[in-house]
Amino acid sequence: TDLFAYTSRINEHFDMPQKLRMIEHMWRVAYADGRLSDHERHVMWRVADLLHIPKGAYVHAKIRAREAAGAD
Repeated sequence: TDLFAYTSRINEHFDMPQKLRMIEHMWRVAYADGRLSDHERHVMWRVADLLHIPKGAYVHAKIRAREAAGAD
């Protein structure tokens, strides 16, 4: 999958609040089974980086999603 192609389109059409909502929803999907694989962590980090999401916002979205999922 060419993440750059997808994220470039998102960057063209989404503002930062929309990108933050999207990344939080992606975290919720990643936590759906109650745990994260190394691959899921890597993909999430890569997507957030390509979307120019600040590290603090990325971490907060991850925490909110983890808490919503009841995951450790």
